[in-house]
Parts: sequence; C-alpha cells; structure tokens
Amino acid sequence: MAIKKIERASSHTENTDWSLSGEQMLYFMQHNNMIVAALEADNLASIREFAASEGFISRFGSMGFDEAYDRYLSAVEQGRA
Repeated sequence: MAIKKIERASSHTENTDWSLSGEQMLYFMQHNNMIVAALEADNLASIREFAASEGFISRFGSMGFDEAYDRYLSAVEQGRA
C-alpha cells in the first residue's frame, strides 16, 4: 500500500515539475530579445524557425515552443532565472 502511494506521489511530481535545466534556461535567455520582438510583431514564422532549429531541438527534444516558453516565463516570474 505504501509503495503505491509513493509511486503516485512520484508520478505526480514528475507531471507537475515545470522547471527547465540550466542549459535550457540559458538558451532562452540568449534568444530572449529575438523571441520577444517576434511575438510583439506577431512574426510566427520566426518563432516556427526558432522552434525547428537544431539548437532548440537538441535542448528541448519533443517539447514544443509554447510549453518551453511557458516554463521559461514561469521561472522568470518566480525569480528562478
């Protein structure tokens, strides 16, 4: 019984952990000005190109831009960046 509770708690923690690695955070920090400018100009082609880049894919794998950027902004807002 206790093992099932631990497994459920562990699974819940994994599903709610929105943190990015240091490398992922640094990558967004390095590209922040470009991302903000593209979003403000509604230039989705630049965002798509960024998300399809080798640099992004090598750091984020199958995670989409929206999720990755939400995680980044969440960390910034919480003062973890």
